[in-house]
Amino acid sequence: MDVELKIDGENVPLNEYVVKVFSGVIEALVGTLHGIPEEWKDVEIKVKR
Repeated sequence: MDVELKIDGENVPLNEYVVKVFSGVIEALVGTLHGIPEEWKDVEIKVKR
């Protein structure tokens, strides 16, 4: 799985461990959502504060 993190438009480099953690968390969260196909291809998450 490919994971990209941008903060204020700037790419943040992620090491292999962080990519694995983000991937696992995102897959688990999406897996709990009703109506989402198991074979999804792309997820976008945008957080603003």
